[in-house]
Formats: sequence, C-alpha cells, structure tokens
Amino acid sequence: MLLQKPTGRQPSLVYAVSRRTPPAEMNYHSSKLELTAVIWKISKLRPKKPLFLLPPKNSNGYYGDG
Repeated sequence: MLLQKPTGRQPSLVYAVSRRTPPAEMNYHSSKLELTAVIWKISKLRPKKPLFLLPPKNSNGYYGDG
C-alpha cells in the first residue's frame, strides 16, 4: 500500500497491489520474503527506473569490503 498524508489530515490510500507467493519462494525466511516484496513493489511503482541496492558503508565511508 502507498499512503499519502496531507498536512494535518489522516493518511489516505493512493495505491494498492498484491501478489501470491510463488512456489519457489514458499520456504524463504521471512526477512528474505519481505525484501523480495519491497523489490517487487518498487519495480511495479517505478517500472522504467533502475533499482540499485547498495551494501551498508563500512567504517571508512566506502561501500563493500574496501
């Protein structure tokens, strides 16, 4: 669900979509299922824009092991 909250008012529903979990994903851990759902939802809301997932920055301020 995508909600929008105008200033000083209750949130209202803007967009909703759902899907069934495919058999291949039935045994995924809950955190992996949630990540899969987020990626699927973003791809539905922004179909022509690429999605980049970056690992957390390390203590040096760089992404990954470097």
